[in-house]
Amino acid sequence: KGTILYESPAVHRVLGFTPESRMGKSIFEKIHSDDVQGLLNEFRNLVNTPLQSTSYTFRVRHENGTWKWIEAVGQNLLNDSNIQAIVANYRDVTDRKIAVVSLSNSEERFRSLFESATDAIFTVSLQGIFTSLNPAFEKITGWKCSDWLGKSFTTLVHQDDIQLANRLFQ
Repeated sequence: KGTILYESPAVHRVLGFTPESRMGKSIFEKIHSDDVQGLLNEFRNLVNTPLQSTSYTFRVRHENGTWKWIEAVGQNLLNDSNIQAIVANYRDVTDRKIAVVSLSNSEERFRSLFESATDAIFTVSLQGIFTSLNPAFEKITGWKCSDWLGKSFTTLVHQDDIQLANRLFQ
């Protein structure tokens, strides 16, 4: 049924609640409305499969009213006569989720800048090989970007400047 039978004292550190305040309540009570159905489906599957374990990430309302991302691993021990419950361990992964979203946003901003810039922008490997070139490269040079991917940047440097370009690159 999803009724909390026991919760360790760590719940206070993770979600701000005392274990006693959660006893007898539904595990779904503090789950974000967008995450309840998915978690409910995972829970039902777990209940119907003895000894199965599953993991799921979802949002839970912290005692202070904020939302925390939780990564939980549950195991069906209903048939274990000593336990007769679904046992779940969970941890706060909010910082990791925020970092992933921030990285994704940053990558999208970079990609937008890279694609729309009027200056030629390119990336090279540690060996000086072109790994990406933006559309402005084609507009400025008239050369297809695909023809330059995998080639050394020094192929674009005048013979008299190759030594300096390599030294600066290093």
